[in-house]
Amino acid sequence: MEKNTIQKKKHQRFGKIDFGNQYEALKTKKTVVVIGYNDKYIIVHDPTDKDNVKILKEDFFKQWENAYKQAITLNN
Repeated sequence: MEKNTIQKKKHQRFGKIDFGNQYEALKTKKTVVVIGYNDKYIIVHDPTDKDNVKILKEDFFKQWENAYKQAITLNN
């Protein structure tokens, strides 16, 4: 009887994950509230740290994209 074999491709895909590539993952998950911004920084309230935390825009958006662009907005 002949055995069936499964050959793994170099780049297997599972959902949105491509196992042939390396991804940078978030080290921590955190919820913050954006309270302001300017040309260089996003200013957030971080309940686990302190208020008025300045994060470079590039760093903020990189982390936001790594978190699958999750956000919640509230309108009164």
